[in-house]
Amino acid sequence: MNFICKHCCADKFVKYDALPPANGETTQLLLHAKMYEIGDKYDVQGLQQLAREKFLRACVEYWNDDNFAPAAHLAFTTTPESDDGLRTIISNIISQHMVLLNKPEVEALLNEFNGLAVDLLKKRGKEMGWMRAD
Repeated sequence: MNFICKHCCADKFVKYDALPPANGETTQLLLHAKMYEIGDKYDVQGLQQLAREKFLRACVEYWNDDNFAPAAHLAFTTTPESDDGLRTIISNIISQHMVLLNKPEVEALLNEFNGLAVDLLKKRGKEMGWMRAD
């Protein structure tokens, strides 16, 4: 599909609502962000991929919890800007649930990480038809 193999690049075709729900407590948001950091630090690709998938599931389930903003902050502070593994998830979740902007912790994230704010603005601009969808 669009010159991308569904078998080789399955993660590009994952729909958020198709994921099984996360099990456990909301503190797993922080746990999976930390595991992703460890996978990045020690270059363990399998750990990074697993932590990313579990972080995604937890974000889909617990996006409105108080642990979301600290986990997002950890993800943004412990990974380089070029690593968009967790950053894209966070940006997509906030874009899908714009009510999160009412939370002071999420507003602080946007103030601290300008890239997140710009990414959100671009996503919403494309959705509203204000920008080209290249």
